[in-house]
Amino acid sequence: MGALDSNRRHAVSLVVTKFFKSFFLFLNLYYPRIMSRLMPMTSSRATTDDGNQPMTAAQAGTLKRLAQDTYELDAFKPNLTRAEAEKRIITLTAKLKLLGEPPHTL
Repeated sequence: MGALDSNRRHAVSLVVTKFFKSFFLFLNLYYPRIMSRLMPMTSSRATTDDGNQPMTAAQAGTLKRLAQDTYELDAFKPNLTRAEAEKRIITLTAKLKLLGEPPHTL
């Protein structure tokens, strides 16, 4: 019974991940002002000269935790730059924020 529950959880996480990827793409294309509120790019760390250097250990740890929490394990790659890691951290943090809120209806 445990293997069935594990398989079901994995299937649900894949569906949720696919849904949110599509949802963020839709928002980014049709509602860029909403996306700018969800993911403010005010961090100067992503635009500094060291953006082409490898991500820091702190960024790696944060990104790995966020990737696991949002069921997007492919978001973590060990060879990311600091700028790309920062962008992914911001995106995954926004996703977690949306997941933690109650569902909304129009």
